[in-house]
Amino acid sequence: MNMWGFTPEVFGQLESGLSAFLLASGRDTSAEFYIPTAVGAIMREGKATVRVLETSARWFGITYPEDKADVVENVKRLVDAGEYPSNVRF
Repeated sequence: MNMWGFTPEVFGQLESGLSAFLLASGRDTSAEFYIPTAVGAIMREGKATVRVLETSARWFGITYPEDKADVVENVKRLVDAGEYPSNVRF
């Protein structure tokens, strides 16, 4: 799983890439603008660097409605362990 954090300067470059993507593929409803691909292109152009931060934390998230119960339970477990603030609302 990837989680991206960007400095403000990158957004203009991503917007340019998205504009080009939409011109080329905007009518194709199956086409996707992949952030890793866009960031790779920006890096190859020498316009950005990337730093990878590793974690041992387990990832969880909601993709489908049926995922919610598992996520609520995992967040509750993190709250109970003191890793998340106790004012989290479900």
